Amino acid sequence: MRSVKSVIGLLLLLAVVAGPAFAGGRSEVASSESDGHPEISILINESPWLGAFREIVSVYERETGNSVEIVGSPYGALLTRITNSLTAPESEFDIVILDEVWANQFYEGGLVAALTDIDPDFAFDSGVLEYNWVTRWDHDLGTNAESGTIYGVPINGNMQIMYYRTDLLSEAGFDPPQTWDDVFEIAEHFYDPPNMYGMVGRATGRPDFGLQAVLHSFDGYLMRYDVDSGNWDIGINRPEALEALNLWLRLVREYSPQDYPSIGQAQMISLMQSGRIPMAYTVTAAAPNFDNPAASAVVGNVGATVVPGPEPGRNAPTTGIQPFAIPNNLPNERKEAALAFLQWVLQPDVQVQFGRAGGIVTRQDAWETLAEDPDFWWAQAVADSTPYARGQIRVAPGGRIFDMLEGLLRQVVVGDLTPEQTLQQAETQIRAIMEDEGYPVQ
Repeated sequence: MRSVKSVIGLLLLLAVVAGPAFAGGRSEVASSESDGHPEISILINESPWLGAFREIVSVYERETGNSVEIVGSPYGALLTRITNSLTAPESEFDIVILDEVWANQFYEGGLVAALTDIDPDFAFDSGVLEYNWVTRWDHDLGTNAESGTIYGVPINGNMQIMYYRTDLLSEAGFDPPQTWDDVFEIAEHFYDPPNMYGMVGRATGRPDFGLQAVLHSFDGYLMRYDVDSGNWDIGINRPEALEALNLWLRLVREYSPQDYPSIGQAQMISLMQSGRIPMAYTVTAAAPNFDNPAASAVVGNVGATVVPGPEPGRNAPTTGIQPFAIPNNLPNERKEAALAFLQWVLQPDVQVQFGRAGGIVTRQDAWETLAEDPDFWWAQAVADSTPYARGQIRVAPGGRIFDMLEGLLRQVVVGDLTPEQTLQQAETQIRAIMEDEGYPVQ
């Protein structure tokens, strides 16, 4: 559909700008061998579930005799470091972790290996969650699709769920919120500032992440591929999008602390831990925070359910998935070793071990198994959410689009733009970005 030159050019530019700090070339440690097996080197972001990943890697090393080097990177440096490695003569790493928002630039640019090129028989079994095909890329359509080639293996299955105070809602006679009307009714009941607030939203640090759950629940969309015309349809400036934006603004502002424009994901989690809000929808990875007695005042009093919609069944939790990928600039033996590790990680029993250690698993059967354990009180909510999960924008310039949306949403939150102006500008700028990247737009 499109030339990959602009994608590869952007990536090469990032590598040049980054300078020698992350220059390509495999480290001496990473090229060593242990017991006759080549060591696998994995680049992964430093995250709350990194410890869980280290645990299952230790199991892999014991079971196989193979050695694995885990290289942690701050998230802010991750994209640059991956870019340098994938554009070097030979990648420093055998496996790299990508992000849902910008994985596609590597798929489209051919910088990560198609897994069926390594093993023509490679396929996912029915238990693996592909999250709206985040693992695949269709070069003709220029997006993720079931028809696409498999480039990624999902490792971090983060998506939104709704957390709520089981004790407070039970005492007040409320069921867990199932609709947006339920959310506002509960928020109104408990709103008693400064001691208690009713609801907070993610107003900074990718605020679109929270908005998309509302937008999709109203059957709206930022943009989507129209199969009949072969063009991309921009839907951000339509009545359903305006309805969703106005509702999201209420979630962010109406029952929140006065500093709501500065509330991001970390602040949402902290407010829930402190007992000052009765509910919030955010990522699955937040759940263990509420059980940490050193930081949480609500241990044992938090439950979870599917993110609400306008009515039951119209739910649309947003995903924040991270797939693993294998660099294309590797010799075949390194690719094969990397793929063998990824196949091992996807096994049902390994996924359950990963989940018990604190990982965000990527198998439906693993979530259902974890849900049988009361210690994982959030697992059933995730299992119930997966049929409704909606991916973020899955095009190569997705990062540019989300950066633009963040600026507009921060302006509308503080009142510098009206909702109508926000959507009009978003439509104009999405169109310009897509056309600049060579995508046909109707």
